[in-house]
Amino acid sequence: MKLSDENYYADTTYLSNSTIQSYKMCSAKAEALRKGEWKQEGFNINFAIGHAFESMLQGDFDSRYSKTAEAKALLFNKNGSENAKLKAVRDMVAMCSKSKLYKLATTGDYEPIFTGEIHGVLFKGKVDVLNIEKGFFTDIKTTKDLEPSWSKEHRTFMPFYENWNYWRQLAIYQELIFQNTGKKLQPFIAVSSKQKPYYFDVLEVAQYDDGTFQERLEHELDELEHDIELIEGIRSGEIAPVRCNSSNCEYCAETYDVTTPTTMIDYLDV
Repeated sequence: MKLSDENYYADTTYLSNSTIQSYKMCSAKAEALRKGEWKQEGFNINFAIGHAFESMLQGDFDSRYSKTAEAKALLFNKNGSENAKLKAVRDMVAMCSKSKLYKLATTGDYEPIFTGEIHGVLFKGKVDVLNIEKGFFTDIKTTKDLEPSWSKEHRTFMPFYENWNYWRQLAIYQELIFQNTGKKLQPFIAVSSKQKPYYFDVLEVAQYDDGTFQERLEHELDELEHDIELIEGIRSGEIAPVRCNSSNCEYCAETYDVTTPTTMIDYLDV
C-alpha cells in the first residue's frame, strides 16, 4: 500500500518510531489499538500543540490545521477565538523565527514520507523537514522545557532527547532517507519549550571527518532488532501483550479490574 498524508497515521502495516514507542510503553494498549478493539478517546493536547507549531512554521496553519474539529476543540474557544494554548504556540513560533539558524534548520520540503525495510520489516517515516540540497533533515520538537528531567530507567537527570530517545527516531529517519536517496544526511532537532520563557535550540548529531555520524545512530539501529522481534511476536500472537497498568495509561485505566487487594507496604518499618 502506498502511503499518503490521508492514510499515513491510520496505517498499521508499517512499523515506525512512534509504533515502537507505543509498544514499549504498553504493548496491550498498542495491540488493542491495532486490532480495533479499543479506540482512544479525544485528541492529545501535546500532539495538537506540536502539529499547530509545525503548521505555523510552514505557514499553512490557518488554511489547513485550524479547520480540523479536533484542533478546534482544543485550541479555540467556543466563540471561535484562539485560546491561551494557541496564543502560546504563536508566541513560540515568533520567538524561534527570530533565529537565522532555527529558520535555516526548518527550511526545506515539509513532511515527505519515506518507506523501507529495517531488519527485514517494513518501516515508515514522515520527516518534518528535508533539505537534500543542503544535506540535512530536521525533526521539529516541542517539549515542556529544555532542562534535564529525571529518568526512571537510568535513575538520574537526563536531557529530554535521552528521556524520549530521539536518537532512535533520527536513526530510523536517516536510514529510510538513505535507502531512498543514497545519501546520509545530517540530522538536526529544532526544539522549543512550551513554557515561558520560550527557550529554543537547534541540536545536531556529530559528523566525523570521514563522513560517518555518531556511533549512537548505528547502535540504535542495531538495538531495533530486539524490539522488532518482540513486536512481531506480539502481532503474530506468539507473545502475549503486557499491560503497563500505569495510572496515566488510558487503556489500562479503562479496562482495569481489581481481583485481589493490594498489600500496603509499611515504609516506616525498620
